[in-house]
Amino acid sequence: MQRSKIIYLLPGIEGKLHAINAADIGKLIISKGGYDALVSKDEAGYMALAMPGGTIKRYFNTKEWQKIVE
Repeated sequence: MQRSKIIYLLPGIEGKLHAINAADIGKLIISKGGYDALVSKDEAGYMALAMPGGTIKRYFNTKEWQKIVE
């Protein structure tokens, strides 16, 4: 798999920023009143990142990501 040159710095609910390569993103989950989530996969396996509600709409063009937005 080719690596992306796009790196997202996303806030987790614990207050830290997480660097996520766009090529690793498997799914974006927009919450309805709770936390947004991102599931990514890299060499180490899967990771789920809980983010404050509204993060996906702020950081991502959801039209571009529609195929992986739940």
